[in-house]
Amino acid sequence: MIKVRVPATSANLGPGFDCLGIALSLYDEFEAETSTELRLDGVDPRYDNADNLFVQGWNAVCRKIGSTDSVHAVFAECDIPTARCLGSSA
Repeated sequence: MIKVRVPATSANLGPGFDCLGIALSLYDEFEAETSTELRLDGVDPRYDNADNLFVQGWNAVCRKIGSTDSVHAVFAECDIPTARCLGSSA
């Protein structure tokens, strides 16, 4: 099982534009493991599908390193609100 924790961010601070930003005390946490079927728990229903960016990213890393493992079970605890300018990358 792999665990990933990412902070919310706020960028475009003053004259720094995208060069200056801060990490906030809001986090999204993911646990991923291989499984026989795709299962996404704790994910917003809009992202509960194979197009989920976490799943796509994990599978891309596996392909890059030559691994045949792919993530099929993701358990998420998402505290970062979507579409609130708090780091869409998270």
